[in-house]
Amino acid sequence: MKLLITEPTNNIIFGLYKAAEKQHDIVVLKAGVSIYQVLDSVKVDYFICETQQLTQSIISALNEYNIPTIVFGLGIDFPQKQLTVLLSEINPIILKNHNGAIYYLKPAAHCATWEETPSFDILYVAENTDDLPHLHKIVKEVTDKDYTLKIVGPVPLPFIEYVGNATYDEIIGLITVSKITILTTPTYVYDVAYRKKFAITTFKNEFFTASLDELTHYMMEEKHRNSAAKKANKIISDKDIYIARFNEIMEKVSCK
Repeated sequence: MKLLITEPTNNIIFGLYKAAEKQHDIVVLKAGVSIYQVLDSVKVDYFICETQQLTQSIISALNEYNIPTIVFGLGIDFPQKQLTVLLSEINPIILKNHNGAIYYLKPAAHCATWEETPSFDILYVAENTDDLPHLHKIVKEVTDKDYTLKIVGPVPLPFIEYVGNATYDEIIGLITVSKITILTTPTYVYDVAYRKKFAITTFKNEFFTASLDELTHYMMEEKHRNSAAKKANKIISDKDIYIARFNEIMEKVSCK
């Protein structure tokens, strides 16, 4: 199957696209390139994009060439839109005005490759500015205990431990060489469990129950970290990687 996709703007969609590449023929619609130019030279079975990437020109081309479309995120409806994929829960009131099939994407593990880096104690994946209250407390604690900490994420943060944004593959590499990963969103929780690593999360999940107040305990107790990591890994199955998630999306479309 040949798929035309837009360039991903976040790591979750990047993981899905990388999974799709393992099973399908992928053509990337680069920014600034006319979709008409691509469709004139390549026959594609589906177009997949994020809702903010849909321009009127793209919608017109999809309708003209009759290309079934899968869109990540809510947005304008048009005849060729076959499925809306949501990355998070949406208020049901908002969905009342939405037409068409919806698929809620569940978290998954990405089969990433990475370069090994020197090991360290704690990785904090900061995905929004709401993390600041937690970070001030954690930075003080790790400084007092002389632990090593790296903070990564798309939003620049006022700590010397902040090392900048990172790709999905780079974050997976950092997860594998840290003792504890701290997560405030579900984006990487499956990746941590899949790789038999330990995480502390600020949200409820089926893998890890430790709280930020237990950071020092788990830093000192390797056997407790390992035990929790092994239990989490047993919950993960082959259905919990992005290849399976992408197949679920395509099956949802084929059932229409």
